[in-house]
Amino acid sequence: MNRPYLRVALLSCLLALCALAATEEWRFEGTNDIFQITSDGKGGCAVTRITGVLGPAPTGDVLWFDRKGQLVYQGGISNLLGGGIAVCTRDNLVYGDVRDTNIVVHVNADGAATILPASAGTINHLPWRYFYNGSHVNDKKGYFVVVTETNANEVALVRYLYK
Repeated sequence: MNRPYLRVALLSCLLALCALAATEEWRFEGTNDIFQITSDGKGGCAVTRITGVLGPAPTGDVLWFDRKGQLVYQGGISNLLGGGIAVCTRDNLVYGDVRDTNIVVHVNADGAATILPASAGTINHLPWRYFYNGSHVNDKKGYFVVVTETNANEVALVRYLYK
């Protein structure tokens, strides 16, 4: 006898059990409004967050975390819509920004930032311009979420493991 409702019920139970299996690995409090999350594929990530929503153009920060949730780098980003995170690996972070002109910033594993040099009459920028850069929130072992406590207006970046 074919009972499709039993299959649906069994599948629903399995999905619920998988959801219960997620465990928090690390948490970073006080992230304000996160605009973009980019996983490094190894448990760390970089995020852009908005800090100047009421100004003429949103401003913010770029934060880079290692696999243990420790802050590796924090730098300003003047316009989130004109820039954003392009590359985030365990050893390198590359993001674009619009300051006096379009720039590209490279950050090494030690957290040292270098603005890519441009000769006179040139502009350095990433291949996209003026559109939202999407997030990449997962890797093979887990994913990142933004947890907002609405009663206290507190925001945290949280890394969950699939297990």
